[in-house]
This record gives sequence, structure tokens and C-alpha cells, in this order.
Amino acid sequence: MNSREKNLRILRSLKYKNLAHQKDYQQITQHADRLLIKSFFLNLSNQKENFAAKLQQEIERTEKELLQDSIPVFSKAPSEEKTIPLLKTSRHERHGLIKECYRREKRNVLLYNYALSHISESGLREVLTFQKNKTKSWLREIKCMGIRVYEDIEGALEPSPFEFNTKIKT
Repeated sequence: MNSREKNLRILRSLKYKNLAHQKDYQQITQHADRLLIKSFFLNLSNQKENFAAKLQQEIERTEKELLQDSIPVFSKAPSEEKTIPLLKTSRHERHGLIKECYRREKRNVLLYNYALSHISESGLREVLTFQKNKTKSWLREIKCMGIRVYEDIEGALEPSPFEFNTKIKT
């Protein structure tokens, strides 16, 4: 297999995975009731859509190069990746949404590292490196707004049994 064919296969796989995640994140923004979650997933969805558009440009450029080299391009798209629909698994659970998003983005960083280790073209590497760094910033943001924040807010609404016992003793 030619290195360009391998690049093309990797790029198509990344594009389909990001588009699937983008659709899930877009659905969450439509059904989210909290502004923080809504804006977070909207921004993440827009970023995934922009990355998929960049990947599409690179795919088209790589296909043109393959056609110039007179290598037949197999237009068979990879089958739909097995992605778990984020909305169906935890529609109203904020904890579940954030956990699943964190898991997906953590896995995407590993996929970008894999792609970077197999792709040697500087233009593609630049796009993938930018996306990897952007995904890492999303992971940091998830950690900042993370699950403990919601547990603390929800826990603050009702006093814990420990707090209740200390008030009685005093």
C-alpha cells in the first residue's frame, strides 16, 4: 500500500468519526437545559465540523495526487464507525454526558497520535497537530468544569448527614 493511500484511509476514518461526534454534540446542544453545557457542546460541535471540512480538503487534495500518479483511487468509504450515540445513553444525565465526552476526546487524542506517527506530509501533520492540541484544550476545559463541580453544586443544595450531625451537637 502506498503511503498516500494509507494517508487517505486514515483521513477518511478521522473524518467520519469526527462527523459522527459532531452530530451527537449538535443534538446535545438542542436538548441541553443548562447554558454552560449548551455552549460547551455547541463550541465543540462547531470545532469538529471545521476540522471535518479541513480533512475533506486534504482528502480531495490527496485523491488528486493519486490520480496524477495514475493510481486508482478506491472510493469505498469506511463503514460507519461504531460510535455510541451520546444522547441515547444519557440524555438527561449531565455526569454521563461529560464522562462520555471526556472518554471520546481522550480516545481521539490517541487516534491523532496514531495518525501523526503514520503521516509524513507537512500539511497534514500541521492540521492534525492543531486538532490534537485543540482536543487537549477541550479535555482541560472538561476537567475544569468537570463532574466534581456538579457534585459540589448538587451536594450544596442538601446538607450532608455529617453536617447535619455536627449542627445538632453544637
